[in-house]
Amino acid sequence: MDVERWWRPALVGATAVLSGGLLGGCVGALTEPGGGADVEVPGPREAAETFTCDEAAQPDDGPLRRLSAVEHRRTLHDLLALTTDDATARAVLADVDDALTRLPADARSEPVPAGAGAVEARYGRLVQTVSQARVDGHYELALAVGGALASDPTRLEALMGRCATDADPANDAACLDGLVDSFASAAFRAPLDPDERAFLRDEAYIDGDVVSPEGVGELIAVVLMSPRFLYRVELGAGPPDAGRVALSDHELATRLSYQLWGTMPDAELFAAAEAGELSTAAGLEVQVDRMLDDPRAEEVMAGFVEEWLGVAELEPLDTGVGSPRFDAFFGGLVPDATLHEDMRRELADFTVHTVFAAEGTLGDLFTSTAAFPRTDGLASIYGVPRWEPGQAPVALPARERAGLLTRAATLAVPSVSPHPILRGVEVRRYVICDELPPPPPDLEIPDVDGAMGSRETAEVLTSPAACQACHRDINALGYALSHYDALGRYITTERLLDEDGALVGEVAIDASSRPAIGRGDDETVSDGVELSALLATSGKVEACFARHYFRFTHRRVEDLDRDGCALERMREALAGGASVRELMREVALSPELRTRAGGE
Repeated sequence: MDVERWWRPALVGATAVLSGGLLGGCVGALTEPGGGADVEVPGPREAAETFTCDEAAQPDDGPLRRLSAVEHRRTLHDLLALTTDDATARAVLADVDDALTRLPADARSEPVPAGAGAVEARYGRLVQTVSQARVDGHYELALAVGGALASDPTRLEALMGRCATDADPANDAACLDGLVDSFASAAFRAPLDPDERAFLRDEAYIDGDVVSPEGVGELIAVVLMSPRFLYRVELGAGPPDAGRVALSDHELATRLSYQLWGTMPDAELFAAAEAGELSTAAGLEVQVDRMLDDPRAEEVMAGFVEEWLGVAELEPLDTGVGSPRFDAFFGGLVPDATLHEDMRRELADFTVHTVFAAEGTLGDLFTSTAAFPRTDGLASIYGVPRWEPGQAPVALPARERAGLLTRAATLAVPSVSPHPILRGVEVRRYVICDELPPPPPDLEIPDVDGAMGSRETAEVLTSPAACQACHRDINALGYALSHYDALGRYITTERLLDEDGALVGEVAIDASSRPAIGRGDDETVSDGVELSALLATSGKVEACFARHYFRFTHRRVEDLDRDGCALERMREALAGGASVRELMREVALSPELRTRAGGE
């Protein structure tokens, strides 16, 4: 094994995760080898299993929230479909695809504020950076959409009606009024106030009362560059009550739609807001239940799980194709450019089935053997028949796999080594929410024997005393997943390959470990299936999931002092056996989602 090529990058990556200034550390005592004195070295800080609810504490909702890049694209389609038709919406987006592509993606690795420090954003919704590139992208995209709509008479008529193309100047003023009232109010997701209407009608439009393609295109661009479109503006309805302001029906409709669908309200939700139905408990429940039955809710939940587990930005798995070592490692399965997408789609299918079709619990997400491999390549990784849409789920071998952590999407990396250190970091930090401090300064990485297996290599690399306080808990989680190679295949023996792809040794897999999910926990597991079952019953996963779903819902990092009540309700629901779908419903109906912090 070429340790320099495959293991040092992995350790550097783990070090970067630990040292990115994301979270503070704690101190634990560790005895130096040879019986030396106790040395104070950083160790993980264990996450709480429950939250303290202070009813008097007032959450801080944070600043205006910008639409994420994904939400921006979805909203553009739905806005155009609502104000024209679906065919026109798809055609316009196809015409402006270059401008859409140039709009910067939301960097999920970007640090976002969290108490006295920062954490990795992890979710595109949390990223609120506004760079010059993003401003330029919004400008270019708005102009492109306006031009694509207004320059085609058929599209212009779909947007404004026959009055836009009938060459009758007598109806142009009313035609323009109709455009402003319909398109702008839909884009702003609320009725226009008189000043907004006057600005758009009399100042933003350049051709007086005459309908012209150029003027309509620029008016549309002005609307699409407005903060009322790019941000979720919440002014509230009425004075503060106990430090909170109730949202208006239209503001609540917008919160719900972006929370559950990742896009703007549809016509029915707009109508419910217009009728004041969301101000009543019964009316709100009707809409939330309807929205949860919509496929868009499934797509958003699948996206949340993907971001939570950090699988969205993996490099393509075929990057090593053609290298003798990679080719020998791949064996009969040579990954193509779509294999990682196939894995992500299977993870999404599993999430949707478990949460919505089966109405499963959080524990089911960690223990279910249902699988949905749509391609022969992924089916061969799982060792099961290919799944066809409409069929019952394929059952994974019960002693080999169970739940999220044993999915190919969460295991595969573009390497010949599975990297147990990085796997352990992911589980420790994002599944049970323990905080990992930065590594010691000037750390010297030990040399290792290239003939060692992944587990033994990890043990040597993290053998310095200064490493052990963290890595004894990190590595154990990764070791439990040792039966899965870098493509996610189940193995009982690790094959060691040299640069030329020649087999230089084989190591029997030892996946036994003491994962120490809770401080002082001495339970051992023999593999990833037992680890998943232990996590599902640990009591820590519910609390960690609550924190992550809170971030996804509220688009900010939780404050454990101010947000304890909301977090504890979520944790209690999950610990009490509520399904994940029930949790989504309860959060959507919670008081925190219906109000915002008081003040201006």
